[in-house]
Amino acid sequence: MYDTKELSKIAQRIRKLRKDRYSKYQKQETEKDKKYACCKSQETLAEALNVERRTIMSWETGKSQPSLDYLIALCNLLDCNIMYFLGGYDDTVLDTVAAAAHFSGISSKIICYGLEHRDFLDCLNYFMDPENCSSLFNNVTLSYWKAFMISQELSEIEKPFKDKVFNIFSEFCAVMPYDKIEIEEYTEFLMEKLPENSFSVSAKCSDNKIGLKDSLSFIKYREYVPNSRFKYREFINYLANYTFKPFFDIAKLELQKDKLAKGFIALFEQYLSDIE
Repeated sequence: MYDTKELSKIAQRIRKLRKDRYSKYQKQETEKDKKYACCKSQETLAEALNVERRTIMSWETGKSQPSLDYLIALCNLLDCNIMYFLGGYDDTVLDTVAAAAHFSGISSKIICYGLEHRDFLDCLNYFMDPENCSSLFNNVTLSYWKAFMISQELSEIEKPFKDKVFNIFSEFCAVMPYDKIEIEEYTEFLMEKLPENSFSVSAKCSDNKIGLKDSLSFIKYREYVPNSRFKYREFINYLANYTFKPFFDIAKLELQKDKLAKGFIALFEQYLSDIE
């Protein structure tokens, strides 16, 4: 006999399996998915197993448990590994795929699709080969990129002024030799591109004026515009120091991203040439 906790687990898994299989029937990505029409309801599944509807309802609510014979019948009817019901796997797919997914960490959906589509599997194996892709997947990953961007929000300055400063920095990098990309030169470049008369203490941002009140956080506005007096030189020094490293890091990552994209293209071209 099962205890209450095990009954609840088995009930949840039977219910989930039936719904998963009916979802496959609705999509019908493969020919065998048509057999899952029996999962439309508790009644249709009961008919397929030659039991009463209340039996299926009792299994799915945890009021009773299927015998081993019926568990095996469910597995055969719905192409499921019996270890799924016993808690060995959380996957509803066949045992070999479930085991592969469990121990490799690769989604069973990917494995199943690969087994049914040989071209996809060949391409996947090629790109997953460490000899082919290890140089592409290092520090430049989506998780690293996301973490970096979150840490570089520059919350003390607001858009569209933030975008304007980044465009100025990009222009600075484009015209300056690499060994001259220093904060001192950047400060001078900012003064050239953002002269004092381009700012307004009170006006909103426009094509002609940068409204400081709209462009800075409240604290920074009070710091650099005390009593409506704009401390221009101190502000430019602050702006250069505040944005130089984050913008420079972003520029370097953009270069790496470009190299990564070119690396993918080269790898894919090599894959295509190998199968010709």
